[in-house]
Amino acid sequence: MYFWLFLRRYPFFRTLPLRELRDLFLAFFFSWSVFGFLVHLLMFDHFPSQAAGLLWAVFVGSLSLLYFVATLKDVRLIPAVGLLQLGIFFLLFRPLPTLDVLKQKITVDVFGIGIVTLLGFNYFGSFINTSGLEQIKLRSELALAQAIQQTLVPPVHCRTARCEVYGKSIPSEKVGGDLVEAMAADRSLLAYLADVSGHGIPAGVLMGMVKTAVRVCLLSDQRPAAFLDALNRVLPGVKEEGMYVTLACLRFDAGTAEVEYALAGHPSILHYRRQTGDTRRLGTYQLPLGILPAKYNTARVGASAGDIFAIVSDGFTELTNLMDEEFGLSRIEELLERNAGRQLPELFDVILAEATRYGKQRDDQTLLLARVKD
Repeated sequence: MYFWLFLRRYPFFRTLPLRELRDLFLAFFFSWSVFGFLVHLLMFDHFPSQAAGLLWAVFVGSLSLLYFVATLKDVRLIPAVGLLQLGIFFLLFRPLPTLDVLKQKITVDVFGIGIVTLLGFNYFGSFINTSGLEQIKLRSELALAQAIQQTLVPPVHCRTARCEVYGKSIPSEKVGGDLVEAMAADRSLLAYLADVSGHGIPAGVLMGMVKTAVRVCLLSDQRPAAFLDALNRVLPGVKEEGMYVTLACLRFDAGTAEVEYALAGHPSILHYRRQTGDTRRLGTYQLPLGILPAKYNTARVGASAGDIFAIVSDGFTELTNLMDEEFGLSRIEELLERNAGRQLPELFDVILAEATRYGKQRDDQTLLLARVKD
């Protein structure tokens, strides 16, 4: 119960690998071995030898360590540890005749209590000054990166006379590499979803660079092909080797019935057509950004009121179930067609809930939805 309450109050320890907890384990062992000496002291008519106190200290300390590890990693092991405790206890508990060695027992046990108490405090201090400080530093850096992530990738929900856009990213870790954004300018709106390879802090850092670069590029030219070309030239100089970015974007212009789109190594854009009730896949198969020099092109598609465009990251499409079957685009198409009348935030929640039921999230899951208005 004590260890369960300890980990409930300090869940941080559950996140650490066992090798990082060596000093903490030793601290627990020596601190709890004090009770072994106390047990030996209380047994006036048993275990008269001075060495028995040390054996009891090792027994209690080891037992407490087993309970701590079981509570830390798998509580189902606790009954087994309890049975082991009872077995060893009854094996060791053999009554012996009373001997005139009480003074010697007290002397040895008191010295033992003092030594193991000092050792316990020493290893607690060692853990705090080494692994503890290192983990606190890492957690502080991670918290800062997570705060930056939330600032750079907030949920997107905006409306113009031409369309309504909603998007959101669910990182698989504290920091993700997916980016979703929509920017309105004059009589147009540009919405895009970018997916940085990998995840965690390196992907999150590059994602922040991508967002800044996109905004700078769009200051000079709003055309999707222009900013894709610019990004592809900029990224090789600011990313780690082997990293790349996939991206899909939509541009809505007032006064036209067409929507401009482009993809760079990204899964197809889904286009639900209200008039026919079916869904098309839009794709311009081009290289991801940051790999090789390339010239990027765009395409156009007609859209009428009520049409919905959906851009998803591979965190959705490559999600697998217990049978190792991928979630894929087909299921998202079906969900679009069955729920096209819902508000965009509700539609997002429906798709996310279905993906959550399908399998365990292993990558960042990001979805951008856009509905054409009258």
